[in-house]
Amino acid sequence: MSGCFPWRGDHKLIQIVDSALADATRRSGAWLACRPGCTQCCIGAFAINQLDALRLRQGLEDLEKHAPERAARIRQRARESVARLSPEFPGDLLSGLLHARRRG
Repeated sequence: MSGCFPWRGDHKLIQIVDSALADATRRSGAWLACRPGCTQCCIGAFAINQLDALRLRQGLEDLEKHAPERAARIRQRARESVARLSPEFPGDLLSGLLHARRRG
């Protein structure tokens, strides 16, 4: 991985976030709308940071080594999503960056 990203401590950060989300899930009980199989809020264009992008890229590279057919299906779904979302993408299609929302 590139040395220009703060990989050191990244694993610890993921553990902290996972723990906090698990705690929030326990505390929310029946009020929590998110459930396995419910993806309505998770699909669409949303910003991710560079570490997220690198994690996703690394995960797909690892998957291609161990389950190439599954990786190919994911890449195909990604291409289909880009085609479907491009006309209404709220940002720059070439860079993938979302436009900043102006407060006013």
